[in-house]
Amino acid sequence: NDDQAPAAKPGLIVQQTGGSTQVAEGGAIDTFTIALATAPTAPVTVVVSGDYFQVASNPDDPYGDLYLTFTKDNWNVPQTVTVTALDDAEAEEAGTGGLYISMLDSLDPRYDYLPLPNGFVSVSVTDNDTGETGNTAPSIIDVATDTYDTDLSIDVAGFGYDQESGV
Repeated sequence: NDDQAPAAKPGLIVQQTGGSTQVAEGGAIDTFTIALATAPTAPVTVVVSGDYFQVASNPDDPYGDLYLTFTKDNWNVPQTVTVTALDDAEAEEAGTGGLYISMLDSLDPRYDYLPLPNGFVSVSVTDNDTGETGNTAPSIIDVATDTYDTDLSIDVAGFGYDQESGV
């Protein structure tokens, strides 16, 4: 019968709040949810990892991963991921970080290390530090006034010339 809907494929359903994820250092957090697209035959573990320099997926351990477990009973119940910005003391321009979502092993062969086309969540990050961002090139005046002490003597197999001693 051609009127039947195609069978759902295993995968993840990732829903960002308001269609995007935005956080601020020392302030605003955001959330998104993850659920499985189909019921698994065995528990499935999903890992959410921060990028380790802009954003974190585990508020209790900013440099740790977040593990979500889905079963045949809760596969379609969205689980919440809380996203925070890693707060540092450096002034930076507004930027983008990211969270990586991956599948760990499962006894369900359909979900066992399943590659995920939606396994990355882009996160807009607002900095809370002020001052120079450190991302500017030195001006031509700075370069022109710098002095350098350079020794261009060469020592090839002990037969070189040392400018300071004259030997």
